[in-house]
Amino acid sequence: MSADEVARRCVAESWSPATRYALVTSTLRVTGRGQSATGSNRGGWRVEERPAVLARLEKVAAELVRGLASGDLAVDEARDCLAESGFASAIRFAATADELAAQLTEVLRVGDNVWVDCSPVRGGVIYQRWWADPSHPRVA
Repeated sequence: MSADEVARRCVAESWSPATRYALVTSTLRVTGRGQSATGSNRGGWRVEERPAVLARLEKVAAELVRGLASGDLAVDEARDCLAESGFASAIRFAATADELAAQLTEVLRVGDNVWVDCSPVRGGVIYQRWWADPSHPRVA
């Protein structure tokens, strides 16, 4: 299966008529050569592994999910908050199923291949956390 086919299948299984938005977190990749061989490449990026940065990423994602689920955060405000956070490469926001499919295709193409659904019970928000796991096959 191609990355696009896997993404569309994930969307078909998770997006429902009650869904209003989706938030996807993926591996945070930052520019610059990594200090260790794991997670870095010749293309000039490295996987962010500092606990404080990852905790901040999770906090931003959680705030966005809470705000969207409660209705306290509008679409434009969520996009602005995401742009200002500095985590736009690792947190993606979708307001439609097609937008989510495109974002999941991108996530799969950069190497993330495992996900867990962390969606709140109410509020019509999908929250998926993606990461790369070498024990699972990579989607091409």
